[in-house]
Amino acid sequence: MKQAKIQAERQFFVYDTKNPCCLDFAVLCKEGKLNIECDGQSYHSTKEAQIKDRKRDNDLTSIGWSILRFSGKEIYSSPKDCVGQIKRTIKSLRGVSPEKKFY
Repeated sequence: MKQAKIQAERQFFVYDTKNPCCLDFAVLCKEGKLNIECDGQSYHSTKEAQIKDRKRDNDLTSIGWSILRFSGKEIYSSPKDCVGQIKRTIKSLRGVSPEKKFY
């Protein structure tokens, strides 16, 4: 994402959900917020983790977050495809907001 000049904040904390959570990456856009999750095979493949991820995604979606999830395999085997999807999503949210800065 750095090479693609995507302005993302790593380890971004969200406190206004039922359970506070830490996002892998956050991008604040003009018309929304984007959560980018990088899912490791060993943790995110268990039934319990999938249930936890789904509940967390639902909590975030209900407060206005868009969510993209990529597996480690996707990231390593086709990073350009992952970055392309991130860029398309940012574009659909009208681009990165210049007013919304990370502090």
